[in-house]
Amino acid sequence: MSGTFQGDICKITTNHSIHTTTRRLFCCATRSHLSAAGRLGNPPAAATAAEMRKTKPSSKQSRGSQAQQQQNGHSKLARYFDPEASWDKDQLLDAVHWIRQVLGLACGLLWGAVPLVGAVWIALFLAISTGFVYLYYAYLLKIDEEDFGGHGALLQEGMFASFTLFLLSWTLIYSLVHF
Repeated sequence: MSGTFQGDICKITTNHSIHTTTRRLFCCATRSHLSAAGRLGNPPAAATAAEMRKTKPSSKQSRGSQAQQQQNGHSKLARYFDPEASWDKDQLLDAVHWIRQVLGLACGLLWGAVPLVGAVWIALFLAISTGFVYLYYAYLLKIDEEDFGGHGALLQEGMFASFTLFLLSWTLIYSLVHF
């Protein structure tokens, strides 16, 4: 077994494969075997098996994709505003869902703090939420909605949960602040 450190990434090469992990996953026993040249010595066999279990990549390889995105200079948040980013159906529906949740919470807090009451404000929230989601996927991302189930699927994604969060936060803040 041999290994090298490159910044915060350590690559361990065995006879079968290469595993990449951050230094913090290694136990202190392995660190004590480091030489001045930055090479790993031969740690005890028990530590080697435990380290190999810790360093196996996950099935989603989320750490690898995050590191690759950071190396390319793209942040995770910038992807949500990039019209040239590729989206699959689940990713887009998740993005729409969480945008609605943020809008529901923000509008509920604002409506409750300002003391707005009445069905007009509920209708306004629904219009804002639907309009914002439509503007997001149609004009900002410039996607073909038919590839993702049409306008109906995109516009109703997360609506019930967002509406519930909106009503809960509006009622809670209104009751706490004004009574």
